[in-house]
Amino acid sequence: MTAPSPSPARTPGLTVALLGLLAAGGAAGWQALELRGLQSKVEALATEQGALAAEVTRFRIEQRADSKGPQALLEKLRVYAPLLTNSRIPEPDYQAARLEMDAILKAMAGVGKDMWAPLVERYRQLDPTKDYDEKNRLLEAALVVDPEQAKALLLKTLQGYHRDTPVSPRLRWLAADLLLKADKPLAGRTLREILGYESSRGIQPDRAIAYQIPIPDTTAMSTGFHNFIERYVSSGDPETETTLLMVIGRSEHDLPTVQECVKALGALKSAKATKAIEQLYRKPPVIQDNPIFLCHCLDALVSIRGKEACSFLQEALAAGGNEIVVNKIRFLMQEVGC
Repeated sequence: MTAPSPSPARTPGLTVALLGLLAAGGAAGWQALELRGLQSKVEALATEQGALAAEVTRFRIEQRADSKGPQALLEKLRVYAPLLTNSRIPEPDYQAARLEMDAILKAMAGVGKDMWAPLVERYRQLDPTKDYDEKNRLLEAALVVDPEQAKALLLKTLQGYHRDTPVSPRLRWLAADLLLKADKPLAGRTLREILGYESSRGIQPDRAIAYQIPIPDTTAMSTGFHNFIERYVSSGDPETETTLLMVIGRSEHDLPTVQECVKALGALKSAKATKAIEQLYRKPPVIQDNPIFLCHCLDALVSIRGKEACSFLQEALAAGGNEIVVNKIRFLMQEVGC
């Protein structure tokens, strides 16, 4: 006859152990809940203290201003902005201005949404060249006041063709840098589009139609167009290689822009760029005897092809030319073991 299974009443040790485990689990659960609750309280307290600090900072700034609220903060930003870029400002004064600017931005963040409209109004009123320093700091302020709306403002500044948002080339580069930090994919897509319809000559009329954009003042668009290349590459846009190949294949681009593309394609080890770079070496844009450009082409080809570039190097050496370029070829041939 089979013995009956032990019942809980007959196994008090097992029951006690199970109850102990349940109690321990319950205690751990309560501890986790208490920890989360405590963490929430700490975060709420930190937020409250941050808001209080911002309010105290705003009050302090207003005491030394002729106005109150957002206008007082904008006035202080206008005063301190040039001090952060003037090379003749002594270091102690620069550091004091830096601390004051940080305090202004903190106070603006504390004001929050009510700060946005006056900030944007001020930004659009300023001359993008004469008032660059102030517009620079206003863009930084926009990011702390309302990050989402700030991205839209940065986008319009980077694009450069919006009539309600006057820009300069320098301001567009700054907008690209800030947008890269705030939203890298958006910055990459926007810079890709700019490289598609614009050059150092400004927006190309035929492409403006395709992109459905107006043609703005070219003085805001043309200078230093090559500065967009490095910024675009740093965005990590998935279409970087294709875009750069498109740029070097167009005749309207100036030498600095093409040169930056060649350097970037070399760094990317773009095999698709080999023939185009070889052609650029043989027939450089604008200036035929430009040793700097030719050396960049050689560096890119060696970066892409390694020892397989030896045949081209030998051909280039046989063609002779500028002494700087010839010495560069010999150095590269030795480096890759031709």
